[in-house]
Amino acid sequence: MHVTTNAPHLLLTIISTILFLTGSALQHQRPDASSCIHSERAALLSFRKGVTFDHTNRLATWHGQDCCRWKGVKCSNETGHVLELRLRNENTNLDFMDACNDENALSGQISSSLLSLEHLEHLDLSGNCVVEYGKNIPSFLGSMKNLRYLNLSFIPSIGEVPPQLGNLSRLQYLDLGFNDINSNKYSLDISWLKNLQLLQYLSMRRVNLSQLELSSNSFYHEIAYSWFWKATSLKYLDLSDHGFFGEFHDALENMSSLQVLDLSFIFQNNLVMKGNYKNLCSLEILDLSFNELQLGLNNFTGTLPNLMGHFTNLIILDLTDNNLIGSIPMELGYLSGLTTLHLGYNHLNGTVPTKIGGLANLISLDLSNNKFDGIITDEHFADQIGGTIPESFCTLKELLDLDLSSNALEGEIPHCFEFKDITFLQLSNNSLSGHFPAFLRKCTYLGFLDLGWNKLFGSLPEWIGEVNKLQFLRLSHNIFSGNIPIEITNLNNLQYLDLSGNDISGSIPPHLSNLTGQELIYGDGLAYYTGIDLSGNSLAGEIPLDITSLDALINLNLSSNNLSGKIPNKIGAMQSLESLDLSKNKFFGEYQ
Repeated sequence: MHVTTNAPHLLLTIISTILFLTGSALQHQRPDASSCIHSERAALLSFRKGVTFDHTNRLATWHGQDCCRWKGVKCSNETGHVLELRLRNENTNLDFMDACNDENALSGQISSSLLSLEHLEHLDLSGNCVVEYGKNIPSFLGSMKNLRYLNLSFIPSIGEVPPQLGNLSRLQYLDLGFNDINSNKYSLDISWLKNLQLLQYLSMRRVNLSQLELSSNSFYHEIAYSWFWKATSLKYLDLSDHGFFGEFHDALENMSSLQVLDLSFIFQNNLVMKGNYKNLCSLEILDLSFNELQLGLNNFTGTLPNLMGHFTNLIILDLTDNNLIGSIPMELGYLSGLTTLHLGYNHLNGTVPTKIGGLANLISLDLSNNKFDGIITDEHFADQIGGTIPESFCTLKELLDLDLSSNALEGEIPHCFEFKDITFLQLSNNSLSGHFPAFLRKCTYLGFLDLGWNKLFGSLPEWIGEVNKLQFLRLSHNIFSGNIPIEITNLNNLQYLDLSGNDISGSIPPHLSNLTGQELIYGDGLAYYTGIDLSGNSLAGEIPLDITSLDALINLNLSSNNLSGKIPNKIGAMQSLESLDLSKNKFFGEYQ
């Protein structure tokens, strides 16, 4: 029997059946095409219930059926599973305060309901007060085995770091750092770190490791025998504020992926940089500042030159405030990517290597408070690679910060300086000679200039008034002569002026009322205030009357000059004035 069928009708039936089955399957996974998994939504709501304070309303959007649209939640576009939970406190001042005292922080407890987020890859709760007072980081976080990223930094807690975190074998980023130097967070055994073979970033800043036990033996925490050296895929290692001591030996030999190594602020014991560093070819930042770091054992002829020569990717080298001795190795000149070189506050001596002039990317150079001697010549700042750049041209075009103060440098400041973008220049406490540097006329961004305690001579240029970003100007204890150029009063931003201890003559320029700067916080917490010091010169004439209009002036020293006339009546009524010295002049009358 011949049966006829309607082909279009049959095709439509098949398509409808497929769509029905597909829709049923999708409905089983997600109740709605736009909503997240029901069980995961319930887990998030349970987490929110554990948050008792949310001043910034970060969880205000956590309502409705689609949790994938909630702030801080990211889901898979394909399955609807929650992949990321980003609830970090955005306050940038957590280095200086407890998160539980910060109104921007979430407060409450981390709910174990997060375990229902089985597909979660990224968890960031940093800077929040989500651990009950006196309690520890919950160990159940070690069961979230799909995590790649875990950031629990700046969360106040006490007790031992849960070794269960070693179960997170897929983890690539782990931050447990804290800001309290008296932190009660500790770890007795960090052997669990060796299980995190994919780890690329690790910070255990200010986690107390002083009672660390390794392989059931009690070491005095010698750095070479720490377990973290076995996490050879690490790219970032922050071990600052710990009590490590001893030699590195070959601990770093296999850390070929390491880009950042921070061992700063290790006050308690000495570190000896003897070891094998030849494989640290990826290192970009090495911070060993504020240590008792011993590099003098090799007198910069053994380990240190080899170490420096291999760090070809190094961007930042900070060895500030150690007990380094000897001379600067020439190998530093081969680190062409270096942007920051800080060797200040050590006991380094000898001459400054000319090859430092080859560091064309250098932005910040600090060699202050050492015992360098010799002359800084054009050769220091001419490119030594190829030798084709003329001596009158500097290669350090990008330099923003230069501090060579408190050394034994002599000779003229190189004429090749062309630091057009420099903001901070400190060359004080040396024996530099010559006239006031002409290149400064082009330094239109310069805010801090200290050339004090040198042997500079000649008159101050009239164009000094063109460097109008200057806030701090110290030229004291040189041999400058001539008059104070009236153009100096064009420096409207000037807050500190020190010309003391020179041989400047003439009168104090009028229109000092143009110096209207207020209190200045400059540099790393150093407070420089509004002050004028013209003492120890040969100034004559009267005190300009408008000096009394400088309401922000805190210190005024005009002593040891040849000033005369009557002291302005209002000088005693200046609101902010704390120190006034008019001694050793030829004034008459009284001031009010």
